[in-house]
Amino acid sequence: MICWNSYAHYRFAQLKENILISSTIEGKTSYRPPIGRRDPELLADLFELCIHSGNEIPLSLVDTTQRAWILSEYPDLPLYPDRDYFEYVYQTEDLATLPGKDYLSIRRHLNRFRNNCKPVVEPLETQNLDEGADFLVEWCEWKNCDSEPFLGHEKEAMLCALSHMAELGMRGLLIRVVGKVGAISLFEPLNEDTLVVHFEKG
Repeated sequence: MICWNSYAHYRFAQLKENILISSTIEGKTSYRPPIGRRDPELLADLFELCIHSGNEIPLSLVDTTQRAWILSEYPDLPLYPDRDYFEYVYQTEDLATLPGKDYLSIRRHLNRFRNNCKPVVEPLETQNLDEGADFLVEWCEWKNCDSEPFLGHEKEAMLCALSHMAELGMRGLLIRVVGKVGAISLFEPLNEDTLVVHFEKG
């Protein structure tokens, strides 16, 4: 929310032991399900807001437990999956070893990359954050962000994350190719054995 706020214009309110979150993108407001104790009256009030929002998708980012609760209250309410919001979950061992036929093509590309480019992986730290930011600007020029506004917003979100890594509890990596930054990644721990990758660019 912090990094994307200039794009999504988030608002939140604490009400009846719940937190309500909304975002407004290009003039269209959408809401999240209440976060907190299950409160049918609050859910009904939220749906009233959704009805009057004027947005074709007024409710978004509904997780599986919220979906089950909402459908227990409103069995006929249509809820549709949106693949744009799906998470990709990978096993660390699979990414480290790339086993079997499913990863054959990736292994070939990776071996060619290692042999030809001699990449060096470094943690993103104080001494190379400016290089990471410079890379993002260069990446955006390469991708012509001016013609695709969302990419420009993503760049600004990443620059915000780079500027506040410690406060946000984020960590990062960069990859050098022939001494020059060619890729960066920003992530944070979800729990003891899972990382959430927020940004990857290369």
